[in-house]
Amino acid sequence: MNQFISWSGYLIIVTSAYEIINGKVLFMNGAYRLSGGFYKHPLAYGLYTLAIFILWTELKTVKAKGIKKYYNAVISILLFAIFMNTHSRMLQVALILSYSTYFLLKQRHVLKIMYTILGVIALGVISYNVVMHTNISPRLRYAFKSIDDPSSNERVRIINNSIKNLDTFDLTFGIGLGKFSSFYMEATNETKKKGVAAHNNYLLFLVESGILGLLLFLFYQFLLMLKSIIKIRAYPKDSLIRLSFIFIFIYEILSFLLNNYYFYQIESLVWIFMAVILYKNEKGDLIKSGA
Repeated sequence: MNQFISWSGYLIIVTSAYEIINGKVLFMNGAYRLSGGFYKHPLAYGLYTLAIFILWTELKTVKAKGIKKYYNAVISILLFAIFMNTHSRMLQVALILSYSTYFLLKQRHVLKIMYTILGVIALGVISYNVVMHTNISPRLRYAFKSIDDPSSNERVRIINNSIKNLDTFDLTFGIGLGKFSSFYMEATNETKKKGVAAHNNYLLFLVESGILGLLLFLFYQFLLMLKSIIKIRAYPKDSLIRLSFIFIFIYEILSFLLNNYYFYQIESLVWIFMAVILYKNEKGDLIKSGA
């Protein structure tokens, strides 16, 4: 796991530097957004970078000693800067939620939990003021000022139109995997579009695999969450177990407004985090063992 975090961090830095040096940074939705040289999508890149940034910071920078601590701190700062320059509003909120949940799960006493909650509130207030009074995230500042922006409106419109047309096919088994875009364009007569994303994993599963597929997906989510909570209780001091749970949990919250499983980076991370949670039965600390 330690090697995976290291190589992922270096890959993110190298691909971002390549993008910047060669002038290939995408201008999308009102901002220049890093998207990674290996897959041109700011959201997918941001999701992946978010996970690696937190893993590197908590499992390498925090735990390192001597000169290694300063080296790892520099890498953490670079990863954070790259993450912020993907300019994904939802992921910036997800960063705060991830860290808030992480520190809450670390606490065992009521007083410390209260301090953590107060810290989260203070962080939220500070973050809001930083966003509103600087150029660190122009897209998030615009969202704070008004939710009436083209990107948000498009997501809501696609979700609403899809729900209105659920009666055009058999809901039991759905229309088949990979057919959401054709379903949407036929139902709304928007045939000139190259493709349409559902922007909601649960809606996507309902349309493509029907009620049966959605129930199986929800059952999988329930088992994964249950297993994660059991492992957290069994290993309360294990940072990697907590982080694995948090990332999976955050990804499922984001599923209400994203199709994050479209991206192979996120699919890979979820499988890795699932493996961490299940592997803990026998092998102990994955970071120390070098797995």
